[in-house]
Amino acid sequence: MTGFKVTLVGSCGGIGQPLSMLLKLNPNVTELSVCDLESCNPHGIATDLSHIPSPSKVMSYVNPDQLTDAVRDSDVIIVTAGFHQHPEKPSEDPFTVNAKIMKDIAEVCCKNPRAMVLIVTHPLNSMVPLFSEVYKKAGTYDPRRIVGVTAFDVAKAITSYSEKTGQDASKVNVPVVGGHDYETAVPLFSQATPKADLPPSEVQSLTKCCQMAGTEVTKAKGGRTSATLSTAWATNNFLNVVLQGLSGQKSTACAYVDCGDGQFFAGPVEFDGNGASRMLPIPDSITEFERQMINKSKEELKKNIKNGATFITPEWSPEKQRESKGILGEKIPTGRKEMGV
Repeated sequence: MTGFKVTLVGSCGGIGQPLSMLLKLNPNVTELSVCDLESCNPHGIATDLSHIPSPSKVMSYVNPDQLTDAVRDSDVIIVTAGFHQHPEKPSEDPFTVNAKIMKDIAEVCCKNPRAMVLIVTHPLNSMVPLFSEVYKKAGTYDPRRIVGVTAFDVAKAITSYSEKTGQDASKVNVPVVGGHDYETAVPLFSQATPKADLPPSEVQSLTKCCQMAGTEVTKAKGGRTSATLSTAWATNNFLNVVLQGLSGQKSTACAYVDCGDGQFFAGPVEFDGNGASRMLPIPDSITEFERQMINKSKEELKKNIKNGATFITPEWSPEKQRESKGILGEKIPTGRKEMGV
């Protein structure tokens, strides 16, 4: 799995700094490009990282002037650039600011369509469709190559479940479907492994806890920053799954992807040498509560997706996307029968 070049755009931010250190220590990353605005001093980050004894070579670039050089020949581009949501100032929607930032970044990244793009920037549910629309306009779009990182949601679900059941967290898996954060993220505790029976009231409580995990951290930090350390850790782990797939070993992790027909959805995705190759179906054995939460998530996602896509393509509408093929080439998987397996 060694020999990959990774570019981190937004390396000086709250997530970018700890993530850049984890990437420097990642044995699968042999070349690391850190990129950010000149005022944030990415050269300082690179210099700091250069003192860590690891095989990875670190180069720094200033965005936007040197972003083209930063992403050139990259195997994976991770985007964490942007601003977070202040929990006590909901009117200050980061979408307006972050959409402009992401548009500029996407217009450069689309010149290297071979690279996998892992998007972390908030609001993720809208940023992935926005990024995808830029690639479509450039004629370089491959839905397998642009994914939203929902690993933080999975990490919180695993932690909550393992603490409640007394399981070893390192051996626990909890799939999270729908979207990222708030009510669009739906942890499927009925599908958790190892299996443990939890009362419905506890499942509902854990679900709410997972959905508000990001807000919980931001409030605990006094609104000054977001869930930076846990998101950085989760993103680095997710990167390893992607790199395993790119190296020819099929691997699976939850991610937010284009499922076709203008629909984006998060769920367990299989990665291979082409990127996100397919999403595994949601089992019929999920509970009625989970099914209701998924339906609620889909309704909210429709608004999120349209918000992001129309920022780039004002005439975008789900009806005009009916011929578009995502990684599935069909609609969002809701059960084994519908998926034909």
